[in-house]
Amino acid sequence: MKVIYIVLFTVVACISSCKNESEDYTDAKAMKLWQYLNDSTYILSGLKELEIHDSILGFNYYSISKESFLEAFKRNYSAIRLFDKKTNLNEYLESDLAIRKGNTLRITTKNGFKDFKNIKEDSSNREKKFFHYNVIGNYHLIKKFHFEDAMTLILNAKTENIELILPTLNVFNSNEDSLLYVSDSRETVIGNKTINHFIRLDNNRLDTIASFATNWFTNFAFFDKSNKSMYFIYEFYDQNEINSCFAKMEMHSVIK
Repeated sequence: MKVIYIVLFTVVACISSCKNESEDYTDAKAMKLWQYLNDSTYILSGLKELEIHDSILGFNYYSISKESFLEAFKRNYSAIRLFDKKTNLNEYLESDLAIRKGNTLRITTKNGFKDFKNIKEDSSNREKKFFHYNVIGNYHLIKKFHFEDAMTLILNAKTENIELILPTLNVFNSNEDSLLYVSDSRETVIGNKTINHFIRLDNNRLDTIASFATNWFTNFAFFDKSNKSMYFIYEFYDQNEINSCFAKMEMHSVIK
């Protein structure tokens, strides 16, 4: 009997040790990405401790601490992707869905494949860059720079058509809920509003389930399936300067 207890204790200890090592490894990778955001992007620069608490169309959102934001970031870091003119990080590539061959992004479609080719600027071409952001059902989210234009393409791999072009890179997704959040901040200056959308991608349909205007915008957001919410950097103009803070939006009204 004593031998059995020793064996069981050893097995439990090994499982616990492996779990702790896995959690430590995950935290280390998440913190590496967090440090990259601090050192190499503007995303986490200039944040302040602001008191924000508001709601619109039933969406409650409010400022949170850096610690709360960071904990959520750690839980979801593997789904966080960055694409801008200098950054091409954590592109979503999977051999059966999308691969990259040098400068070419190849998307698998119903009848074959569709290529999107990066082009360097020269005397006859304007720069063009593509980034595979994610997949929801048959829909591929592809972010694109073409000279000074930035956009997100929604490609239906079944029909092989680009069914929607969103004129912003500020598009974030929840795969589990087939949901997109769009913060179109192109015209956001003092006195103007940002147009926000929640779009459902389901059964080869694109449905806008909510649209609303705000005096704030975000360039960085991610969904957290563990508490049905979205974490984001709340940004707004004040006297020609952008102020920002860590924030959270409760999503229970759209995520069932």
